Amino acid sequence: MDKFRATKIAGILGILGNIFLLIIKAFFGFTSRSQAMIADAINSASDIFASFMTFVGNKIASEPKDSTHNFGHGKAEYLFSLLISISMIIASGKLLLDSVFSLINRKYSCIFLFFSNCLYSYNYY
Repeated sequence: MDKFRATKIAGILGILGNIFLLIIKAFFGFTSRSQAMIADAINSASDIFASFMTFVGNKIASEPKDSTHNFGHGKAEYLFSLLISISMIIASGKLLLDSVFSLINRKYSCIFLFFSNCLYSYNYY
């Protein structure tokens, strides 16, 4: 199996698996108001984007050389990797800001308060 075919299969499987994870994590995150689970759902969404960009970059990079690209289109993988890393930085920055604002505004979920009380009472006794 050549490199481009293996990357294509991995990209498709990554998209399908992360769609499933996104649905499950978002459902339980929003129903329990767990900011960590919602953040993990956003991470799965960014993984879907990364898998899609890998798929598209691989498709472009697998094209053979032509008259305008003497060495082929292989460098497209690097450009798409740059786009993936920039999108990950933006998503993590957004999650960091949301976490800081929720701490400042004291928007805790009921599950967080339950577990923090359990840990506090465990350490108390």
